[in-house]
Amino acid sequence: MGSEVEAVLEQLERARDAEGACKAADGWAEGGRVADLAALAAALASGRGGDERTALLDHVTEKLAAAKSPEAVDAILALAHTSPDAARTRAFASRLGFATDVETFGAALLRHPDASGEGRELFACWLHELVLRGAPVAEVPAARSFHEALARSGHALGGLPLRLLPCEREATSYLPMFGEAGLEEAVESLQRGSVSMRTLPPPAEHEAPRIETEEDAGTTARLAEAVRAWKKVEAKVFRLTPPITSGDVGKWLLRALPLASLEGAPTLTADRTSADQAFGALFAAAANGGARDPGVGGAYGRLRAWTSFAALAGMQEGARPDEVDGRATQIGFVLFRAPGGWFFDVAWDVGVLALREGGATCAVVAATDAD
Repeated sequence: MGSEVEAVLEQLERARDAEGACKAADGWAEGGRVADLAALAAALASGRGGDERTALLDHVTEKLAAAKSPEAVDAILALAHTSPDAARTRAFASRLGFATDVETFGAALLRHPDASGEGRELFACWLHELVLRGAPVAEVPAARSFHEALARSGHALGGLPLRLLPCEREATSYLPMFGEAGLEEAVESLQRGSVSMRTLPPPAEHEAPRIETEEDAGTTARLAEAVRAWKKVEAKVFRLTPPITSGDVGKWLLRALPLASLEGAPTLTADRTSADQAFGALFAAAANGGARDPGVGGAYGRLRAWTSFAALAGMQEGARPDEVDGRATQIGFVLFRAPGGWFFDVAWDVGVLALREGGATCAVVAATDAD
């Protein structure tokens, strides 16, 4: 380890000078000093650096990912191998997915064809972080081969497609972005705006169907997969007799359903929305987490969102994402929240209703979280 790296570590441990350590890392990044960044990251991952080491490690690996050089990427892979930690591996993959391209990914795979353990897991997460950002991963032979190997081995991420499906269009809006380039992209995303939603009319005279709650613990668990770590979660399926059409869905239906999340709520906000907006809400919850849950990152957030979305759509467990995506065009989606009641009325409020094909059943998942 170089003397400059040791000096930064000693200052960090003695004076808790995280700002000085960040400035040093920024200077090394600008000067292309990948070896020093790698040495600092390895020391931080091993436990050095005091209380500030976790935040500083995130900063240093962000700089390594942005360097895109083989040495920088290999340094991150070495961190995953020597300091195995699932959450840290997902964080590394998120930074690599943001900063690199498919050529960098393919070249790294060729350099590490026998990656195992956390190294393999890092590649698996990095792969889907790239897919979520619209990268043409399927055009890279090494990436296709790696994905096929994941599927053959039964890896959880092996069943996700190597391209974004229509229902995932909004998911990219909720991915973390890093550094100055990330700030610029965030501003551009806000300026573009999101897909419009149509607010449901207030309750009107409408004869409610007979409503029966369907009890199925397996379906309930799958519905709640995207928000399973949150403080309060409600997931239910209802049978409607007679069936209703998506055009008939209004606040009256939400009020008629026996939902604890809406019981006694003084106000109800509800919007008809598209399948990609509904999927995006689930993905954002799973990937980025709530008040106490840091989320599982883009790759596993994608997996959890598809699990919940498939259950909303009434698909059987194990249904492929492309099958679920095809069914989604026949489903009416509503996003809702009810401030002041069951919901904590904070950033981590989620409410999704899906009127399934044929209108005979609907499914709801609601969640809220707080410190």
